[in-house]
Amino acid sequence: MQPMSDLEMPRMTAARKGLLWWFRWPANPYVCVSFAVDFGSAQAYLRDLAERHGRGITVNVLLAAAVGRVLREFPQANARIVGRRIVNRDHVSLAVPVDRAGRGTGMETAMAVIRDVADRPLPELARACASAVGAERQGQSQLWWARWLVAAAERLPLRVLEPAFDVVDRLGRVPAVADRLYGDLPGAALTNVGAVLGRAEGMVFRGASWALPLRLMHVGTVWGVSAVQDEVVAVAGAPCVRPMLPVVLGFDHRLFDGAFAAKLLVRFGSIVRSPASVFGSDGEGGAA
Repeated sequence: MQPMSDLEMPRMTAARKGLLWWFRWPANPYVCVSFAVDFGSAQAYLRDLAERHGRGITVNVLLAAAVGRVLREFPQANARIVGRRIVNRDHVSLAVPVDRAGRGTGMETAMAVIRDVADRPLPELARACASAVGAERQGQSQLWWARWLVAAAERLPLRVLEPAFDVVDRLGRVPAVADRLYGDLPGAALTNVGAVLGRAEGMVFRGASWALPLRLMHVGTVWGVSAVQDEVVAVAGAPCVRPMLPVVLGFDHRLFDGAFAAKLLVRFGSIVRSPASVFGSDGEGGAA
């Protein structure tokens, strides 16, 4: 990670400086925005990839690619806050929660890291996602310190772990230390918030809210998606049933404001509504 420069991002304006001070710990700076995107074209696109090209690309892979493109085009949303600094990131990666409950591991959840999501064609990204998630489910995290931390947490009582976590948290607020601890970790996350509902009869997902703790690793944006659900929306001024993808974007207000967030949402929606124009008819479209 390199310090933010005027060439890479907007300069540290009075608003940014004020918000960094205003939302400092213990205040929580995260804001959530809920919206839904017509997923009909994306469903047709994924079917076409499977039927014509023999490529089974999942919804989650497509969404990871879409988020990656958005973060590549709007690098301010891919930044990280360390102490009183905003630092840019030269790569776009995502943290993805992995459900390990009921798999005989004794673990509830884990976190897979999908690297370079903005730079891979869809088939390659699908393989990277499958590999990272598979490794996490087998207890083989790609992050050596995560494996060590989990092993320690399993064996040590909470009264011993809490002081250790506090020390790591304080060290992580020092820029030079944070670069070593978190330099390769994602500044954004994609999670299936609400997806456990699936297509529940008589229910639709309406949104979620969260307040991420300002401890350990900083995350600039969290993209929460639910299962695609049929909803009545206006099409050409008339009511129509469409497959809609509910999305919740949580972002750190210290990095950017609602007007900037709106640009992210509009761009994300345009990618989801026309994936072939971004990733190519065969999913082999190159990096943005």
